[in-house]
Amino acid sequence: TLDNKNEREIIMTSASNSSIISDLENPLLLGDETKEGDTLGLTSAQVALRLEEYGPNEVPIEKVSMCQVFFRQYYGTMPAMLIVACILAAIIQDWEDFGIIFAMLAINGCIGFYEESKALASLEALKNELRQYVSVLRDGKVSSIDIAELVPGDIVAIRGGQAVPADGIWLDGDIVKVDTAALTGEPIARTIPKNDHDQGKKLLAGCILVQGECRMLIQATGKQTQVGQATEMVANAKKGPKPIGRFETQILRIIKLIIITSLAITFVVLGYQIHNRGETFSHVLLVCLSLIIGAVPIALPLVLQVTMAFGAQEMAEHGAIVTHTTALQEIASMTILNSDKTGTLTTAKMAVIPQMTWLAKDQDIIPEDEAIIKGDTGPFIFSKDKNVPTKDDCLFLAALASNANNLDDPVDFAILTAAKAHFGESQLNKYITTFGTRTRFDGFNPDVKRAVVTVEQNGTTTIVAKGLLDKILDTGNDSGTEQWLCAGIHRDDRTSDEAIASRVSSENIESDNNNNQHDELGQQSTARELEAASTNCRRLGGGVRARALAADAVLSSAGYKTIAVAVMTKNQNNTTAHMRLIGLISMLDPPRLDTTATLFCLQRAGISVKMITGDH
Repeated sequence: TLDNKNEREIIMTSASNSSIISDLENPLLLGDETKEGDTLGLTSAQVALRLEEYGPNEVPIEKVSMCQVFFRQYYGTMPAMLIVACILAAIIQDWEDFGIIFAMLAINGCIGFYEESKALASLEALKNELRQYVSVLRDGKVSSIDIAELVPGDIVAIRGGQAVPADGIWLDGDIVKVDTAALTGEPIARTIPKNDHDQGKKLLAGCILVQGECRMLIQATGKQTQVGQATEMVANAKKGPKPIGRFETQILRIIKLIIITSLAITFVVLGYQIHNRGETFSHVLLVCLSLIIGAVPIALPLVLQVTMAFGAQEMAEHGAIVTHTTALQEIASMTILNSDKTGTLTTAKMAVIPQMTWLAKDQDIIPEDEAIIKGDTGPFIFSKDKNVPTKDDCLFLAALASNANNLDDPVDFAILTAAKAHFGESQLNKYITTFGTRTRFDGFNPDVKRAVVTVEQNGTTTIVAKGLLDKILDTGNDSGTEQWLCAGIHRDDRTSDEAIASRVSSENIESDNNNNQHDELGQQSTARELEAASTNCRRLGGGVRARALAADAVLSSAGYKTIAVAVMTKNQNNTTAHMRLIGLISMLDPPRLDTTATLFCLQRAGISVKMITGDH
């Protein structure tokens, strides 16, 4: 990950024409006649010039002719071995062997040509099916074009479900959520634009817009995009002679040993026949060439090619395209598999784990000046003691602070799904209706990093918040409509609380090696760590913040993502109530249903799996 300055320099200098890139520094400077607020887009003349300068918006792939595909079947050690044997058979006029070897060469080449040409045709068909069209503003009109025709300076409109067609910046429209898993592996969508850094408006090709609509200004296309540069680097790394598979390499080692031994025997025979028996050189040479031809396993390349062809056909039945039969040898000889986590081993969909909810139910965080409301209208509808919340209360309050109309938000969707499954959808709706009327909802945004809902009932106002732990404990003076400092939190103790939490969490994490397991035993282990962390925080004099931060660290080390929940209740007799931390909701990106079976098969095959993730 590059720092903002360097990243900007790389992106802005990736194109060759500095004057055009300089123009693009101004998001709405798209032509001499263009004025801010009256954007007409590029003219047809500008598009033609930039298309000629930068090329189409696609990573150029070297086209391979069918003749090249055919003739490269005869490039390599094993084809060369058969060609030499064929030539030697012709020299000694052994036309029977010549015909057999030539037929082997032809059949071997035709099978390889058929499989490779079929794979290329499948890839081309797949590429055509995946073509994407976007709405672009040009000559003052909006039209739909193939993304390959985009050029730097174009203004395009994109909406939820579409892939970002090229690198650029957000211009206007909704605050959008962008799935960057293809580039970063992060399952939670990013919010754009952001105001906390210079690159907060950057949209990168290959990412998916999951929520909202916006217009973007294209800054880099094709191989100038970040994903294009990476693809080109991979393509350049693959350039060179036709690869030889690992299995084929092992076979060739044995064949080379046999041929070298045969050559040594041939030279011995040649010398013996000429010097000891007085045979003529031409007669002995024919015998020696016959020995060399006999040492060449002429049927082996054909056997390998046919075997690989059957393998490619079987892979095709599972929906896999084998671009080259050598790849089958490589995957068959694999000993270590480096696997991405998000979306590969996991579902890339966050899920709440209700039993791993951490509750901040210590008595010292109950505000002394808070008028606890008695009866069924209290803030904790599942608790017998209205002062002490339960895990059900924490999940319910989190669901109350979630937007049921915004299911593209992975956090809200996960919380609401868990609440519906836990309480039952009809019962959850009944609880929400009974709790009161939601009069205001401020959704999550990257500035305040929390969502806040206000509920009114019978003169009582309940404010529920969920979000990043730091922002729930102490909002500070940000742009949110509601600011608070949770009960039991003292700003002067922030440094000491953080130090205590860091010390306690590291000690507990190091003491248990099972904290990364999410089965029942793993959850019990994490629960013990949470209890130990809370006890140690109290022993060291840590306050509410220290205990909450330590719990957050323990859960994070176990692979959970956390959402803090807080609530405040006030009525006519209590206008100075404090926000109270309820607890932490634990979420997990669960494994795919087939992950266990897949890992079992890999391990049974002797393949070690390494998981690659950026979650830590």
